[in-house]
Amino acid sequence: MATGTSESPSQDTPPSLLLNLPVELQIAIYEFAILSSKEEPQLLNFACNSSYRNRGDQMVIDEKLWASGDLHAPPQPPLTRTCSFIRDITLPMFYQEHTFHAHYCYGAKLEGATKWLNAIGARNRSQLRKMFLFDRNSHHDRSSPKNIAEAMEIFKDLFDAEVEEGTKREGVWHRVIFPRVED
Repeated sequence: MATGTSESPSQDTPPSLLLNLPVELQIAIYEFAILSSKEEPQLLNFACNSSYRNRGDQMVIDEKLWASGDLHAPPQPPLTRTCSFIRDITLPMFYQEHTFHAHYCYGAKLEGATKWLNAIGARNRSQLRKMFLFDRNSHHDRSSPKNIAEAMEIFKDLFDAEVEEGTKREGVWHRVIFPRVED
């Protein structure tokens, strides 16, 4: 079986036990580490008030946590920061397989989401397959069409992204499609 080592370690660097495993086992480990939390959407900004139905106290707490930075958009997983070989394999897993939500209702500040999207860069944005502008209130677009129009304009202007018409399933979901970046 092939191993994932692409370079021989220097005299000062101990050999990587992970990279000496068979590639199939390495991939299984990477998937476990990167994808174990993929069922929960990754929030890029403070949620809309419709996400806090009958939980107003929690909304106040979360708003303070987002404002202080204690709650924030997701960092890249620690495994992606171990070496360039592992990073090249695991970052696409992270961006392609997780669902990312940017809330766009009145009161939701898109700056946190756009800051994160700028920080990850065009290459990683192009990897996002499940990025949504989201509001739990399935009637929000009809009652406040200005909010989605503004969000669509921001994403188009900043990222040249397309935003699809919303689908309703436990809220309104607008899929965001970023331009492809070739390696």
